[in-house]
Amino acid sequence: MKRSVYLDWGLFSVFCIATLASGAYFFQQFVAGQIADHENRMRAMIVEDPGKYQDQIGVPVKIGVLATPSLKSNSKQSVDSLKLPTPKVIVSVKSPVAALPPASSSLEKLVEIPVVLPTEIDPPITVSIAAEQLIVASPSQKQPVPVPRQPADQLEKLKLAAGLELFVHRWEPHDKLAGGGDGLGPVFNGHSCVECHFQGGMGGGGSNGHNVQSFEILPNQFRPVVFSGVIHSFANELDLKESIASLESALNPGKIRVGQWKVRNNEVTFRSSREIDATRTVAINTPALWGLGLIDQISDQALMHLPFPKPLRVPSYPTSSNTHATSSHSHSKSPHATGHPTHFTTGHTTPVDSTHLQQVPPGLMVGRLRMLPKGHGKLGWKGQFATVHEFVAAACANELGLSNGYAAQIKPGSFQPDPQAAHDLNSKQVQALVDFVKCLPAPQQQIPDDQGQQTIVARGTQLFNLIGCANCHIRNVGPAKGVYSDFKLHKVVNLNVKEIAYYHDANLKLEFEPPQDYPHLAEWKTPPLWGVADTAPYWHDGSAKTLEDAILAHADEAQPVTMAFCSLNESDQDSVIAFLETLRAPQNLPPIQTLETASR
Repeated sequence: MKRSVYLDWGLFSVFCIATLASGAYFFQQFVAGQIADHENRMRAMIVEDPGKYQDQIGVPVKIGVLATPSLKSNSKQSVDSLKLPTPKVIVSVKSPVAALPPASSSLEKLVEIPVVLPTEIDPPITVSIAAEQLIVASPSQKQPVPVPRQPADQLEKLKLAAGLELFVHRWEPHDKLAGGGDGLGPVFNGHSCVECHFQGGMGGGGSNGHNVQSFEILPNQFRPVVFSGVIHSFANELDLKESIASLESALNPGKIRVGQWKVRNNEVTFRSSREIDATRTVAINTPALWGLGLIDQISDQALMHLPFPKPLRVPSYPTSSNTHATSSHSHSKSPHATGHPTHFTTGHTTPVDSTHLQQVPPGLMVGRLRMLPKGHGKLGWKGQFATVHEFVAAACANELGLSNGYAAQIKPGSFQPDPQAAHDLNSKQVQALVDFVKCLPAPQQQIPDDQGQQTIVARGTQLFNLIGCANCHIRNVGPAKGVYSDFKLHKVVNLNVKEIAYYHDANLKLEFEPPQDYPHLAEWKTPPLWGVADTAPYWHDGSAKTLEDAILAHADEAQPVTMAFCSLNESDQDSVIAFLETLRAPQNLPPIQTLETASR
């Protein structure tokens, strides 16, 4: 009897233990199934229409963080006992932090990352990764919500250090950092990034000695598209050295015809007035890279809703018998100045009095945004890049001859990319450079301590807005505060009318016109003015040595603004310059330890 009882109790105990074990197993399977089902639903939700999240938060970020499901249980079981699987992060191909080739046809990439799970399963899991924005999805939310970027952790600091190392590295042929590629070249414009980006500190602009000679071949009957590129200054081998002569020999651009289209008896004919060279060359000055991380975040919506240009207004200076004319200061610099302004008797300290303002026609300073496959062009003198990633990858290939998965180095003698060239930079190296450039700080305005100088700067700021400078150099655009640009293409250059009059004469046309969205030869993207005091020389070709030279060089669409500036007396002109001189380089830039430059 006792054995039977003991046996029954033993069997019952085994049954209970087996039941609990199987219950725990099935509960674990249930939880795992819940998570797998939630991951599938979240993946479908994010990838189904990734563009809608850009509209919600205003920046082109498409990252979805998968979270654990919220279990309807009052128990406080630990995650360890449930053995939950590691969550995954979905990164869209269009993400600015996704190191995926643009040609990839995949809509998503699952990235396994280590995640420290919470002690309880009810709260959603959030993940900190190196991105401008995270879209965190929890089961209780129908839509993902944006969360701010987390502080840089040790891993991110290491990534930035890797980018800095590549930025200052002096590349050589068959460089040890080039992997399976051929290293520097075979044709190139510099040995390192910092060699050209150093004016005012790490990541600044370059001197005229580091200008790049770009070319543009306009369409003709043999080549109906625009062809553009650069003529490299250096080559690894003497016979690979590029020049205008070798360009014309390789591409045979020939001539283009300029004339008028005539319509007669329903027939359209082109009557040529003359032939001109199809090739145009221009020097390009190195732009500063400061604050590109903020510029990269400017949404298309922010650019499309910029304020419309305002009418210009300039002070109407009172004449007085006890004041002397100072028009020689203004008018000796520009033939477009009108009238004979006299010195403002109250000097710099007088604020702009609206009762003494005369209105000036604003001209046609509307400009236009350049639309690219990945968004509006915000980078490059012609707005030819929409993202920092594109900009950096192209610079590596074109300026250093470092081929990568996003841009190929130039094949010697062809002036065209070489898709067969082995990669000198892998995707991690390119991303490290991109991360470093995006983390270069944005310049900040530095107001002088002296109260008198502050008054001068305040007046210069008012005049900068009133005479029309701020119509194109808009102070704040999206997250880029103090950037002073509209990122639009404007015709601001007077070209040689004798040679290319069709750019100014509406009756003269090319027989084969470039695409309508292609930048005009006289069009240049409005450069940001932040840090301008430390980035001389100015203009796309570095032809303006001083800030005043740069202002007076504005023509075409900007002619009314130039005239308005010239109509100011010497005191007010100096105030505008004083304001611009407060827009200085960032103070917390990485130090340039050594600067190795190629002899030019």
